Amino acid sequence: MISETQTCWLALAALCPLATGCGGAGDSIASTGSAPVQLASNTAQASFTVVPFRAPATHAGIYDVLAITDRAAATHGASTDQVANVGAISITTYQPTGKANEVSYTLSLPAGVLPDGSRTLTAKFPEWQATTAIGTVALRFGDQASAISGGATTTATRLSDDSIAVSTSIPGSDQALVSQLDYDVGLAYVSMGQWNWWVADPATGNSLSYESIYFVHGDRTLPSEIPLSGIATYHGRSLGWSTDSGDRGSAYGAPIEVGLTADFARSSLSAQFDRKEGSSGDAVGGTTSVAAVNLRGVGPISPGGSFVMPLSGTFGDTPVTGNLDGAFFGPLAIEAGGVFSAGTAPDAVLVRDAFVAAQPSP
Repeated sequence: MISETQTCWLALAALCPLATGCGGAGDSIASTGSAPVQLASNTAQASFTVVPFRAPATHAGIYDVLAITDRAAATHGASTDQVANVGAISITTYQPTGKANEVSYTLSLPAGVLPDGSRTLTAKFPEWQATTAIGTVALRFGDQASAISGGATTTATRLSDDSIAVSTSIPGSDQALVSQLDYDVGLAYVSMGQWNWWVADPATGNSLSYESIYFVHGDRTLPSEIPLSGIATYHGRSLGWSTDSGDRGSAYGAPIEVGLTADFARSSLSAQFDRKEGSSGDAVGGTTSVAAVNLRGVGPISPGGSFVMPLSGTFGDTPVTGNLDGAFFGPLAIEAGGVFSAGTAPDAVLVRDAFVAAQPSP
């Protein structure tokens, strides 16, 4: 959300230079990214400098997404996770809506996925007014603002957010389809999100079914730029929006620390996901406990720069197994992103999420 700090978006922001323009697409996750769309003039005080964070989420374009779908008959209980086929799902990013500093995103899905018969979902992020110690500043999604006052630097950022929930009637029924996007700009070459939709009974307010897509998208590393030798380490985090609750869509969770080690000479990648047991804020202003996560895996790197591997470890005190699907992003594979899930069985998943990671700065 919006914060006033003396640093820029956690430690990961230091890995992402502020620049415009997107790189080329890879072999399986397409990208038609362009320079940031020009929207209405920002209404910030003159002392603020406002720029979009350099990320695929803040560039107008169409990207194929790497995604895992959580399908459930209800908001509680078991679900079936399925990795999306390459090219099956795409996201159109950073589009103007006609309102000052508002941007929209559209998810395109295969036929038969959405219960209302449509093939797209759209999410809008209106302008936000961030209040700081030296005044207010208008932010669109993905903006970061800074100002120097009295020798101190004041910052305000909007690098992650959840969109306005959108409700539409389902033809031929008295039910409604509701959808919402939880989005994070991520890194310079890969962004991540969780798009949720559910069928609701307007008369009772009850949710009758629930689906969610955890995804990453961005500028895939070209196959010709995948290193052929050397070892590289990557550090990052997961989205962490709903990683610790049997009640889907409740936003109970916390990011999971991600570590990757690529041995390019052997075309091999190892992964680890770690989170300590603790507490986290929930969607209604309270707190909830989050379980410890410990997952490990090893798998091959394809010539095109993607990787798939089995995972094993624990969620809390429960032994779990699962899978990871990921890819390299940016020039010379400097960043990575993907999706993962793990549970006691394919229809008893306990944790699932999207993640991004980057090589440390030189």
